[in-house]
Amino acid sequence: MMTNPKVIKEFFNNYLPAEIKSHVEVDSIVLQKESFIDDKLRMQITDLLYKAQFDKKDGYLYLLVEHQSVPDKMMAFRMLKYKIAIMDHHIKTTKDKNLPLIYPLILYSGKRPYNYSTDIFDLFGNLCPLAKDVFYKPYQLLDLSTISDDEFKKYIWFGVAARVMKHIYSKEILSHLREMKPEFNIIEKYEGLDYIHHVLSYIFEAGEIPGQDELMEAIQTGLLINEEKVMTLAEHYRSKGKAEGKAEGKAEGKAEGKVEGEMVALRRTALKMLKQGIAVAQVAELTELSVSEVQRLLQQS
Repeated sequence: MMTNPKVIKEFFNNYLPAEIKSHVEVDSIVLQKESFIDDKLRMQITDLLYKAQFDKKDGYLYLLVEHQSVPDKMMAFRMLKYKIAIMDHHIKTTKDKNLPLIYPLILYSGKRPYNYSTDIFDLFGNLCPLAKDVFYKPYQLLDLSTISDDEFKKYIWFGVAARVMKHIYSKEILSHLREMKPEFNIIEKYEGLDYIHHVLSYIFEAGEIPGQDELMEAIQTGLLINEEKVMTLAEHYRSKGKAEGKAEGKAEGKAEGKVEGEMVALRRTALKMLKQGIAVAQVAELTELSVSEVQRLLQQS
C-alpha cells in the first residue's frame, strides 16, 4: 500500500513535520528498491526507502512499518543502525563525498500503545546527559606531529609509543630509537620487555629503516641492559626474516606449485633486502638461499 504514488504523496504531505516538509520537494519523492532489514526480522518489520530532494540536495525518507504486537524498546538503536547503513549505501553507489540527510518515520499498529522513548539518548540510562555531550560532537584528535618530543618525554610508557608512532616513517627512526634508551632501561627494570618487544616489532614491520640488520645492531648496542634478552630479541628478528620468506613461498605455491612458489617468494624477499642495503651473506642466512644465488640477484638488480 505504501508503494502507491498517491498514498506516498498524501502520507508525506500530511505527516511530515512542517519544519521538515518546508525543505522537501514532495513531488520529488521516489520509492527505492533497497531494504536494510535483516532477513530474520522481515516478518516483524517492513522498511521502505524513499529518495527525496532536501533543498535541491539528495536525501532520504525512511519508513519502518512495525508488524509486532508489542513495541520494541531498542527501536531507536535499530533505527540508528539502519540510517548508518543507508548512508553507507549512498556513498558507495553515488560516490558522493557528502552524507545524505535521512528523516526516519515509524508506522506502529501494535495491540497496545507505543510506550518507549523514540530518543536514542534515553537508552543510555543515567549516562544520558554525558551521551548528549559526546555522541554527536566532533571526535577528539591527537595529532602527534604537532606535539614536541620533549612533551612526550614527560611520560615513560605512552611517551615511547607516541614518539615511535610520530617518527615511524622517518628515515632517522633508529636515531630516535637510540634516544629512547633511558626510557627503555626504565621499562625493562619494571618487567616491560614484552612492551619493548611490541615497540621493536612495530618498527620492524612499518619503519622506514635502511636495513633490518641496522635494527638488530641498534638492539645489540646498548638499547637494553640484559645481554641475554638483547640476543633473544635480535634472534627473534633474524628468525622472522626467515619465516616471512617461507610464508610467502607457501602462498605462491598454491598457484605455481609449492616448491617453485616458495623459491619465487624467497628470491623476492632477498631482492628486497638487497635493495635495503643488507649484506649478501646476511641475506643468504635469512632466506636460506645460496650466496651465489643472492649474488646473481644483486647483479640482476
